[in-house]
Amino acid sequence: FAVAFTQMARGTRLESLHFPSVTASMNTLLIAGLFPDNEEIMGDTLTQHFFYWATLLIYFLLTAIMIMNLMVGVLVDVVKGASTVEQEAMDVRGLRDSLMAVLGDAQDFAEIQISKERFWQILEEDSV
Repeated sequence: FAVAFTQMARGTRLESLHFPSVTASMNTLLIAGLFPDNEEIMGDTLTQHFFYWATLLIYFLLTAIMIMNLMVGVLVDVVKGASTVEQEAMDVRGLRDSLMAVLGDAQDFAEIQISKERFWQILEEDSV
C-alpha cells in the first residue's frame, strides 16, 4: 500500500505532506492507522533518531495489547457472572417444578401448608 500511495500522490499536495517516499509512506500508514492520537510524538521521535521511534512504537504496541487483554478479562468475568446467575435461576425453576409435581396442582406455594417432617420427606424422594 505504501508503494501505491507514493505513486498516486505524485504531483499532489499529499506527496509533500505524507507520501514523499515509500519509507515515509510506510511510516504514515503505520502511525496514522494504529496510533492517530500519537502521530505528532512519533514524528518528533523519528526526526531525532530511529531508535527513539522504534522504542516508542514497541511501547505503544505493548500498551495496546495489555489494555486489550484487560478488557477481554473484564468481558469474560461479566459473561461468567451472567452465566452463574442464569444457572441459579434455572436451578430454582427446576426445584419449583419438581416440588409442584410432588405437591399437586396448587396454583401458588402460599396455598400449600406442609409440616417440616413432610417437607424433608419430599426432599428425600428420588423424583425431587
